Formats: sequence, structure tokens, C-alpha cells
Amino acid sequence: MGDGRPGALSSAFRFLSIDPKGFEDTGTPAMFGRYTYVGNDPVNGVDPDGECPWCIPIAIFLAKEAVAEVASRVTHGATDWISVKGLGKKLVRSQAKRNLKKQLKKNIKKGKRGEALTRKKLKGNIAGEQVTLESSSTGKKARMDFVKKDGGVVETKTGNAQLTPNQRAVKADIDAGRDVIPRGQKAAEAGLEPNKAVKLPSCKIDRPC
Repeated sequence: MGDGRPGALSSAFRFLSIDPKGFEDTGTPAMFGRYTYVGNDPVNGVDPDGECPWCIPIAIFLAKEAVAEVASRVTHGATDWISVKGLGKKLVRSQAKRNLKKQLKKNIKKGKRGEALTRKKLKGNIAGEQVTLESSSTGKKARMDFVKKDGGVVETKTGNAQLTPNQRAVKADIDAGRDVIPRGQKAAEAGLEPNKAVKLPSCKIDRPC
């Protein structure tokens, strides 16, 4: 806070209260990253009382969304007020989508690592990978991770992951001795004749991690 004198130089200003951020406790005030604190945007990133740094990016996001909504409403001739509740929901949905994408990437990475471990375990006994099989009893199709040279099917699952409904249908047919129908080029590469019903000896789940 300044001393309020018009035209006073910045060097004449002084703080009259302790900053609630508490950077003085570090003993090195110069280490307080003011640009980082406001998201490297000191013009738009304003935190008057110093107690809500995370409010800054949210406020900027809501402001941008509000401007966009006003522009849209003016363009379409709407005159009603902007829905702040709607903007809040949009922010929540946006964050949820980011979290979902992050989790999906994590799951894919974990799945690939599990498949690599199963592949190592099977060594030279793999006839094909990512083979599509169709349940003859339900018509459901599922892509299975590995088909062994003896025709056995192996599906890799990590952690608490479970078979998909389609994978369960294919496994149920194989376990019951019913036919399954290989589909696509991957099936041909695994030594199976595409579109021709066949009985496979087994379908197992491998949980390497």
C-alpha cells in the first residue's frame, strides 16, 4: 500500500500491513515469484487481498467465457442476462474432461506395459496380436490381445481392470466350446481363416501387473 501522495515515486511507497501470502517467513522476500503467482500475467492477474492465488486463472477463464457469451448473444439478438451458473458448470465440465483425458492416457500406458510383460512371458508362442473375434452366440465382437500358436487366446488386464462385455461374450463361447468367428487381417496373420467359424481351445486372462 502506498502513502497516497499524487505523483509519489515508487521508492516512497511502503507496506502498511503483512502480506497474507506469508513470503516474508522464508527470510528471502526476493525469492517470492510474483509473476508466477499471477500466472505470468500481471496485467490481468489481480489478487487484491493476497489470499486467493488460484482464483486468478478461474476469474480469467470466466471473464473470457462471459465475453464470448455476450458476443454470441448480441450476434443472435438475445437480450437476457448471462448465466453465471452456466459458466460455472462449463468450467467444471472442462476440468472433468481434462481429468478424464489424463486418466485415459495413464490407463493406456499401463495397458501397454502389461501387454509387453505378457508378450515376454509367451515368448515365441505368439501367432498373432490384437485379433478380432466374434461371439457366435451373441454377435458381439472383441479385439483380444494375443492368439497363441495352439489357438489359445490370452487377454492382458492390469490392476483391477475387467473384461469388456464383448470380451466376456467371446470368452464365454470359447470356454463353453462354442464357435467364434475370426474377423479381419489380424486374424489371417494369426493363422485363422477370416469369417469362418472355429473352436479355440482356451481363453485366459493374464495379469502381469
